[in-house]
Amino acid sequence: MTEIKAKPWSRIRDGALVAVAIAVITYFHYYPLHLEFIYHENFHILLRRLYYIPILFAAYRFGIKGGLLASLSVTALFIPHAIMSMGGLFEGASLENLFDILLYNMMALITGAVVEAKRRQAQRYEEVLKLNREIEDRETDIRHMKAYTESILSSVSSGVISCDRRGIIVTVNPEARKMLARHEEDLVAFPLARIFEGHGELNRAAELILAGEQTRATLETALKSRDRSLPVAVRVTHHRR
Repeated sequence: MTEIKAKPWSRIRDGALVAVAIAVITYFHYYPLHLEFIYHENFHILLRRLYYIPILFAAYRFGIKGGLLASLSVTALFIPHAIMSMGGLFEGASLENLFDILLYNMMALITGAVVEAKRRQAQRYEEVLKLNREIEDRETDIRHMKAYTESILSSVSSGVISCDRRGIIVTVNPEARKMLARHEEDLVAFPLARIFEGHGELNRAAELILAGEQTRATLETALKSRDRSLPVAVRVTHHRR
């Protein structure tokens, strides 16, 4: 999914549209046309309802700040006309003028809040998608690295066994399986100390390295496998990823 960001000129264009719409509505509010087919008062009612269009558009386009800027502008332009020509704000039927002013600002606030919440949700969704892509890429790299490592281990002539921090066997290359005369399922996921039971010096060296008290150790021992004993030189090292 590609994130599309609005260009600065489009924000300027939309802001100008809001300003022009408010200006046009206000102009006809103050200087109404003498239309024979519509009653003068009804014409004013229609015009003040039209104010909702630029306010809602500004809230949708620019969020809470944009919506409130538009609604407060309308409020500042509408109040003088309401006082001079529509009976004021606080007496009798003129309370409807005050009600309209409150609705202008409430609609701007509510619509802007909903729009910003949706945008934050969309942004979080994009962030989750990006994180998932990064995880997938990392998993792919790990799989490739694992396959590459296994291909190297399979080709070396020495036996190689790797363990995790707990001393549990993770991988065993073919040469090591051959030396121990065991299948992979008999080695992987088992503790190193269990596989090399009776090799105290080897297990002790592995414990020191896994604990971080030593970085490497080299020793000679005899691997006892079934009915044979194989003299080997063992090197135990800590592998840093």
